[in-house]
Amino acid sequence: MISMTRITIAPVFALILLFATATPGRADEPANELKVVASIFPLHALTAGVMEGIGEPGLLLDPTVSPHHFSLKPSQARLLQEADLIIWVGPTLEYPLNSSIANLPAERSLTLVTDADEHGHEDEHGHEDDHGHEDDHFNAHLWLDPIAAKDIVSVIGGRLRALDPTHAALYDENVNRLVARLDALEAELVEQLRPIARSPYIVYHDAYGPFERRFDLNNVGIVTKHAEDAPSAGRIRHIRAVISEQKVRCVFREPQFEPNAINIIAENSDIKIGELDPLGVGLTPGVNGYFSLMHKLGESFATCLGRT
Repeated sequence: MISMTRITIAPVFALILLFATATPGRADEPANELKVVASIFPLHALTAGVMEGIGEPGLLLDPTVSPHHFSLKPSQARLLQEADLIIWVGPTLEYPLNSSIANLPAERSLTLVTDADEHGHEDEHGHEDDHGHEDDHFNAHLWLDPIAAKDIVSVIGGRLRALDPTHAALYDENVNRLVARLDALEAELVEQLRPIARSPYIVYHDAYGPFERRFDLNNVGIVTKHAEDAPSAGRIRHIRAVISEQKVRCVFREPQFEPNAINIIAENSDIKIGELDPLGVGLTPGVNGYFSLMHKLGESFATCLGRT
């Protein structure tokens, strides 16, 4: 497993792709029976696009479940054990998978990110910034940037070609089609989000850095740095002060977490409550799933931060 800290996405994928294309196929198993499992909905959707016309990947986690904190059911453990390839972001996101992946042969997993600096930035006085953003060159939610998604599908295509060379040409065709769709998606989101680019807002936890940087959005604070930890009373008072001082128009909850803190923050104020979902709750799995997720995310920002 490649280890890196504070590194840009492109070298990460280049190294993984080099390893992927060097991985031998499993000659004892027919190519059309290749069993691929993706950890979360966005990766599953991108994988489904790469495998279109060849096979269908399995999805490990329901989008309603936080990938930061879960326990594997026996059926999910069997799914992992039977998979020819498991595609996941890495221990910085799906930490509970770490031990299961570590017990498998390296060629049976594709880890997109193996290490990262998860500490918030410090200002010139040595204090952590209010946003608590992960490093500007990395965020475990990297699929939320359509440009990073293009790298992801290329890496997945490389590994699948190595495992299933019989369908190499079709994998390449699918990757090229996805890259073109991702370029079009980025252009659509740029136009949609340009009018609200400087509107200040608050998010529940720091999951949206890649999306925010790609589309120049104005996140002025997070409710909790670790999504599973409820914010303290002092943190809630601080966020309410930020809302007042910066004239924040919207605070976003997430469907994977209880909205209690968000409701308290918005109490007795005219701030709007929106919802951001990085995982695809309620969306249909398959080749269009990623695009549905990103369009829904763009619509959530535009609706809550718009003037209407």
